[in-house]
Amino acid sequence: MIVLRAGAHRAEVDPALGGRLRSLRIDGDEVIGGAPAPAGGTPSWFSGCFPMAPYAGNVRDAAFTFAGARHELPRNNGAHATHGLVDDTPWQVLAQDDHAVTLRTELPAAWPFGGWVEQRIRMGASALSLSLRCGNDERAMPVALGFHPWFRPEVAGHPAQLDFRPEARYAADGSGLFGEPVPDLGARPWDDPFVHPGTPRIDWGPLRLTLSASTPVWLVYERQAEGFCVEPLTAPPDGLAADRAQIARPGFPSRLDLRLSWARRA
Repeated sequence: MIVLRAGAHRAEVDPALGGRLRSLRIDGDEVIGGAPAPAGGTPSWFSGCFPMAPYAGNVRDAAFTFAGARHELPRNNGAHATHGLVDDTPWQVLAQDDHAVTLRTELPAAWPFGGWVEQRIRMGASALSLSLRCGNDERAMPVALGFHPWFRPEVAGHPAQLDFRPEARYAADGSGLFGEPVPDLGARPWDDPFVHPGTPRIDWGPLRLTLSASTPVWLVYERQAEGFCVEPLTAPPDGLAADRAQIARPGFPSRLDLRLSWARRA
């Protein structure tokens, strides 16, 4: 486990299990959590904050078309491929010090293009910054990136209050995936992607955590009492579709940035 520190704040990163953020303690208060994996669920999806690459969320029917060719992916969520291919793989540590770590993993053979993923995590006095890049030095490829953080429903005896006011929700279709944005935000508890150009906030009593990302697409999951997720995505689920994917090219990787900043209110 790699430990990053800044004053009284501490983060733990696990290179062996998907390069995930295992812990973030703000003045000793743990805010990163998890939930029990349901029967048949993938355990690595239910703890910490892990990067999703080269796709995030579901890929419809575990298949996509790029440059006129159809490609198939491993099915790990019913008919679909979900949460990428690096959430439980070992990552190599490229550099580290007391405040930051850079990790890298090569994309596995299940991904038909080759390529790599790098993540840099940096601890500051009032924020933790995560940067994810996915690239290919040989050819172009479609990419949809995400971070999947779990947060605790209670910290220091204070229940979590999520301030999340999206502009629109991607409406579910009959397959369980999502079509175009609609103004109807749906019923809570949510398990939905949204258009939200602003900054979600989580309050645990006097502790406020603000999330800012380089994308307006967020997925909120709040259907388990033990934890909830506020996930930035570069594209809504089915993000490898031609009208949703980013295209990574040699020398021009795809990128997603997430910043978790905190403050204590009176």
